[in-house]
Amino acid sequence: MEISLIQSILAIFPEFLLIGYVGLGLLSIKIRLNKYLKIAGSCTIFLIIIRNIFNLYGMHVILGVLFLAVLFKVIVKLDWHIAIISSLLGYIVLFLGEVAITPHNP
Repeated sequence: MEISLIQSILAIFPEFLLIGYVGLGLLSIKIRLNKYLKIAGSCTIFLIIIRNIFNLYGMHVILGVLFLAVLFKVIVKLDWHIAIISSLLGYIVLFLGEVAITPHNP
């Protein structure tokens, strides 16, 4: 399943903006908008490479958490444990939201 350019711009990029904002916001870490845009753009490109070129479906989530933690470390200049915690918090909130809106058939 290829990711189109439209899907990347309209779905994946805003999703990573929110993951970064929520993950850092839950730890009361405030950064400028241009850093959020750098993080979301880098994560979007990373996801496109992982899913379209390497075809690593399923593993892209684990690799995405690790890549986001590295970006938090490099761009925001956080300690490793804070970067990993904020990355995991962002993904946990995303997963909880997906579970809440996904219809369940008993």
